[in-house]
Amino acid sequence: MIHICDMLCTGVSHEKVNSGFVYGLRLAFPDEKIKLYADKQHIDAIISVLKNDGITINNLEYCPIHVSSEQSLFFYLKCYFLIRNIFRQMLRSGDSKIFFLSFNNIILQIIKKLKCNSLFSRFRFVLVLHGSFEEIAGAVSAPKMLAVPSISLTKRLKRYSLRSFPETAMKLITRRLLEIYHNRIAPLFSKPLVLKDLLHLNHSSDFRYIALSTHVVDNARKYIDVEKLNIHVITMPTVFHPAYKVEGNQYPKFAIFGYGNSTMSFQILTRLSKLNLTDPYEIRNIGMNNLGVEGFSNVTMTSNGNRLSRSEMESHARDIDMFLILHPSNTYKLCCSASIFEALSYQKPILHFDNDCFNTYNTRDMPIGLRASSIEEFVDNMVNIIKNYDVFLSDRHDFIRNISELRDDYSIERSKEDIASVFSWSDESKRV
Repeated sequence: MIHICDMLCTGVSHEKVNSGFVYGLRLAFPDEKIKLYADKQHIDAIISVLKNDGITINNLEYCPIHVSSEQSLFFYLKCYFLIRNIFRQMLRSGDSKIFFLSFNNIILQIIKKLKCNSLFSRFRFVLVLHGSFEEIAGAVSAPKMLAVPSISLTKRLKRYSLRSFPETAMKLITRRLLEIYHNRIAPLFSKPLVLKDLLHLNHSSDFRYIALSTHVVDNARKYIDVEKLNIHVITMPTVFHPAYKVEGNQYPKFAIFGYGNSTMSFQILTRLSKLNLTDPYEIRNIGMNNLGVEGFSNVTMTSNGNRLSRSEMESHARDIDMFLILHPSNTYKLCCSASIFEALSYQKPILHFDNDCFNTYNTRDMPIGLRASSIEEFVDNMVNIIKNYDVFLSDRHDFIRNISELRDDYSIERSKEDIASVFSWSDESKRV
């Protein structure tokens, strides 16, 4: 039996990549039963994504667990007993391997602590590295930017009905208290837990880690011995949307797909609005985060602050010419953004900042879009497309052809052997 666990994600968060790993493990081990432990709402999100992608996974059992907030005062204790309970269930089923879709420092410390228990000493683990892996490089200073204007209270209140005011007020109060806890109290508990030290703590061949892009391992070599720590590359497993013919529009249509980056959106739209362009264009915000894009002309918002379903997002993306990826150059050095794989999935050329993550897929030899080294260059690229749309359509054809090749190279079907390899140990039969 294959045991998979996610103790951090709730609702719609990492649901695309997590569903990809579940499907990838099914392809890699077609005859094994799969047992997935995750938050009930996250399970629902995974089921929804799989259904939307037309994927049916047989012999899959969903096991809802209660996932606590990382800011919870008792997060450590709750995680400890929950992980121990899952490990005991594995013992009863005669299994000793588990695949963690995500983890943080506390979870890793608990896993290593329990591994020292004779009951679980034979256990083996595969853990997927995400954003927290950036910690091994130390703090990165952010460039100075214009502050994004806050949304007025009046506008925020208009989003809610009178009936929902009490519930909304409680949510805002709770969120504020959690922010205070997270900023002032939580660091006191987590400060001793340094990821770089935890990776080396009681390390053995029983621990393997997955980096979701080659650039992650290349950059990590500056700080750790990736071979010693058994870090493997499995390019972010993604079930790509079926290919379809992409038509041209009467004028260029850009999109910010997903959560975006409010600060960068505001910078770009501010500069663009000052140019007073007369040529038509549209920037479509396909997501629930409208901060940084409200109040600008030529911007279309697809949500009033509520989360869009995957099918709704796909519908809004269909006629888009280019995705705007707004993450600055000092981000995603030791992790991988799902934005690039959303672009590959929907066959959208990208306009992005010079960034190790996105440069890995948008190369000089096989470009799938344009890169910019500054906000000024980013805006200039947009202006050039707006003013010379016919020329861009010719370039877009080449970008989409290259995207098709990348979709083949990074298809989840091609990853199944790597997934099978990382979740298999040569001496397994001897340890049963």
